[in-house]
Amino acid sequence: MDNYYELPYVSNSSFTELERLTKGGFKPKNLEEIYAFGRLTDELIFEPEKADMTHIDLSKAMCMRDVFLKNAMLSWYINLSTTKSKK
Repeated sequence: MDNYYELPYVSNSSFTELERLTKGGFKPKNLEEIYAFGRLTDELIFEPEKADMTHIDLSKAMCMRDVFLKNAMLSWYINLSTTKSKK
């Protein structure tokens, strides 16, 4: 039998990448930026006093917050949760 490490192989990561490419998925370039933007948007909605008002994508996150708050059910939920937290 041949030495296991000398055999040609395809890694699990290669299969995962192939699956992503064939199913049309996308691969984010910078996860830290994505998480920072998500955190900013979350803070603008739920804890505006904590939001980084110097973030490069602040205007985009504020637009997302505004769209979120235009939804009657979501806006009601935010008002309900902030009212309960003040009691």
